[in-house]
Amino acid sequence: MVAFGPREFIGAIRGAKLLVTDSFHASVFATIFHVPFLLVPRGKMNSRFETLLAHTGLDDRMLSHTPDIAAALSVDWIDVDHRIEEVRKHSLHFLTESLI
Repeated sequence: MVAFGPREFIGAIRGAKLLVTDSFHASVFATIFHVPFLLVPRGKMNSRFETLLAHTGLDDRMLSHTPDIAAALSVDWIDVDHRIEEVRKHSLHFLTESLI
């Protein structure tokens, strides 16, 4: 096992062609860097994954749902970015209204 610091962790994700992970944070960075990924289910930790996948439209990224690697490589990142922007706007609106 290789120990990665934060820079190496992010660099490894950014440079990947396909990421297979059970890490929530790795899946978030893969989404930011437009790296196709598959998630390995983690028992009780799946709710964070499911929320992320639902908000980004990447519901088929869970390895138990998508054994087809070729399909995993096909991602409409423009749609994903648009969905993230909508969630960001909603979140900022919620925070603004809560502080008033």
